[in-house]
Amino acid sequence: MQVNKTAIIILNYNNYEDTINCVESIKKFNTAPVKIIVVENGSTREGVMSSLDSFFLKSYGADYVSVNSEKPVMEKLPYITLVYSETNDGYANGNKKGLRFAYGDTEISHVMILNNDVLFVEDII
Repeated sequence: MQVNKTAIIILNYNNYEDTINCVESIKKFNTAPVKIIVVENGSTREGVMSSLDSFFLKSYGADYVSVNSEKPVMEKLPYITLVYSETNDGYANGNKKGLRFAYGDTEISHVMILNNDVLFVEDII
C-alpha cells in the first residue's frame, strides 16, 4: 500500500545550526505526512557531521538513520535520514543525492527541496 508522503530534502554545508533549526520548525508546525532527508554535503567545518548525527539520534532515536550517499537506497526511510557525502559536489548534485533516496522510498509521492535557513512559521504543506 502506497502512502502519500512528502520528502523534504535539506542540503547542509558547514552550518548545522541552521539545519537543526529548520528541522525543528518543520516538526513544530507541519501536520502533513513527511520524511526529512538532510544531505550533509561534504562540510569542511570540523564537527558538523558529528553534531548533526548526535542531535538527530538524541531527538529522533529509532526514527533516524545516517547513511553514506554512495550506499544503496532503502525501500522505506525513517522520519529523518542523514545522507552524508565525503565531497561537496555543489548545490544541484547535493540535492540529487537526496532525491536518489527519496525516489527509492515507495511511501514518498512528492518532494520539497528546502534551503536550511528556511523556518516554518505555519503549516504549509
